[in-house]
Amino acid sequence: MARTHGSKSKKITEYAIYIGDEFQFTGTAEECAIKLNVKPETVQWYATESYRKRMENAKFGDPIVSVNVGRWEQDA
Repeated sequence: MARTHGSKSKKITEYAIYIGDEFQFTGTAEECAIKLNVKPETVQWYATESYRKRMENAKFGDPIVSVNVGRWEQDA
């Protein structure tokens, strides 16, 4: 889709949230953060390789994991 001069768009990143291997829901970092009662930055952190490696070594229950499922532009 071509953008016209002066039009603004917002980049949206969607995350899928899992607890262990079980899918929970999808949404933006902000939407997921509200449902999980954490900051949006935490949802983004849950999607990193370093977080996943830490959770592989964890000695407690199923971790919360987020997966970046895509990014698109939304007209403002």
